[in-house]
Amino acid sequence: QRLLFLVALGTGGYSLLFFGYVENYALFVSSTVITCLTGIAIARRLLSRWWILLPFALSCVFHVGGIALLPAVLYAVFLHTSVARAISGWTRKTRVILVTLLVAGVTGTAVYLYLTKLAFRLMVVPLWPDRFEVGGYTMFSFAHLFDFVNLLFVLIPGLLVVAAFFFRSRHERSSMTPPTAFLLIATICCTAAAFAFDPKLGMARDWDLLSFGIAPLFVLLIYSLVTAAGTSSRAQVAVILLIALNFGTLLPRALAIHTPSVGMRHIENYLALDRVRSRSTMGILYDYYDRTNQPDKARDVKARLRSWYPETALNDSGLSLYASGRVKESLSMFHRASEHDPCNFSAYANVGMALLALKQFDSALTYLEIAYAMNSYNAPMLSNLASVYYFKGRIHDAQKLWERSLQFDSTVLPAAFGLSKIYANQGKKAESQRLFIRAAKSADAPGFYITQLGDMMTVRGDFTQAAEAYHRALAAGLDSAYVWNVISKYPALQRAMGW
Repeated sequence: QRLLFLVALGTGGYSLLFFGYVENYALFVSSTVITCLTGIAIARRLLSRWWILLPFALSCVFHVGGIALLPAVLYAVFLHTSVARAISGWTRKTRVILVTLLVAGVTGTAVYLYLTKLAFRLMVVPLWPDRFEVGGYTMFSFAHLFDFVNLLFVLIPGLLVVAAFFFRSRHERSSMTPPTAFLLIATICCTAAAFAFDPKLGMARDWDLLSFGIAPLFVLLIYSLVTAAGTSSRAQVAVILLIALNFGTLLPRALAIHTPSVGMRHIENYLALDRVRSRSTMGILYDYYDRTNQPDKARDVKARLRSWYPETALNDSGLSLYASGRVKESLSMFHRASEHDPCNFSAYANVGMALLALKQFDSALTYLEIAYAMNSYNAPMLSNLASVYYFKGRIHDAQKLWERSLQFDSTVLPAAFGLSKIYANQGKKAESQRLFIRAAKSADAPGFYITQLGDMMTVRGDFTQAAEAYHRALAAGLDSAYVWNVISKYPALQRAMGW
C-alpha cells in the first residue's frame, strides 16, 4: 500500500513541474501536497497537530492561493480537541445550519469583494459579461467548464479509471474517516479556488499554477484507492492502471518540453486554438527565434503579432506620439488599444500616463488603479500612480508607491525626484539630497532638475560639479543668462565653467 501510494503520488500530472520549470510553482504544489500528507498523519494520530502549520505557511509564502488550505488546516488543528468533541455532540440539524451559514458567509464575502475590490475582481473569472471579459469567457460559460474538465484530465490522467472503480463500488458502504474528511475539505476549497481563478494565459497554459487546486483531489483519490486496495483486488488493479497512465503521459510530456521542435509546435497549437490569450506567448516565441538566430521566423512572429493584435501597434504609435509631445493624440491611440483588448495592462497604464500629463488627475487615477490591479510590479506605472496620489494630497500613499517603484527599478526618475521632495518636506535632508543627486546625474534627467543640481552644488561650494551640471543644462536648453546670474553671486564658478 505504501509503495503504491508513493509511486502514484510521485507520477501525477503536476510532476511535470519538476522537469525544467523555473518558477516556484513546483515548490507551491509540493508544499500543498505535503500539507495534505501531514493532515492525514495528524488525523491518524501519527503527528502532533501543530506540524501542519509549517507546510501550510510555506504554501502561503510560495503563493497567495495557499490560503485556500486554511479550512482543512483548522480542521486538522482542532480535530482531536474538546472543541471537536463538543461539535460532534451537536445534532445533525445544528451542524447543517452551521455549515450553511458558513458557506453563505464565505460566498457573501467573495461576492462583496468581487463587486467592491478591483484587484479581487480581476483575479477571478468574470461572473457575467463585463468590460474585462474576453471572448465571452465567464465563470459558467461552456469554454470555462470545458477548460476545467480538461485540466482535471491533464493533472489526473487516470481520472476515468478512478471514476469507474468508485462507480462499480457504489453499493459498498464506507464510513467517513478523519483523514478522508480532512482531504475532502481541502479538495473542496482548493478545487473551488482553481475553478474561480482567472487563467490569464488560458487554462491550458496556466495548468502549472492551477495544479495546486487539483493536488488535494489527487491525494484524496489515491488515498481512497490505496486504503481500499488492502481488501479489494479491484482497487489494486485500479491503482496500478492509474500509475501506468500517469507514467504513460508524464514521460512523453517531459520529453516534449525538452525537444525544441516539439515545443515550438505546442506553442503554435496554442496560438491557433486560443489567439486571444496568446499575445504574451508571441513575445516568448519571438525571443526564442531571435536568441537562436532564426531571423526569418522571428520576423514572421513579429508580423503576426502586429496583425493579430492591433492593440500592440496602437500602443506603439501612442508612445511615439507621447514622446513627441502630442499627448492628446496619443491618448486616443491608447483608448483604442484598451477597446481592442479589455485586459491589456499596457493600454490602461498608458491612458493613465497621458491623462496625468494632461493634469486630469481623477480620470488618470481610475485608469492607473485598473492597471495596478492587473500588474502591481510595473515600476513606471507605480510611479505615475504615486504622482496622481501626490497631486491629490495623498502624500503617504504616494511615498509608499514611489518607494516601491524604486525597489523594482532604481532608474525611474519621476519616482526618485518625487520621493526626494517628500523626504525634504519630512526633514530627511541627507536622504533627500542623496536621492536627488543620483537621479539628476542620470543621462535622462530633465534639464529643470539638472539646473537644480547645479544650484545645489554651487551653494555647497563644489564648483566643478556645479559647472558640469550647468553645461548639461545648457545643452538641454537652459538660457546662459541664468548661469551668468549665478556667476554674479559666485564668481569662482566662472573659472570652473571655463568662461
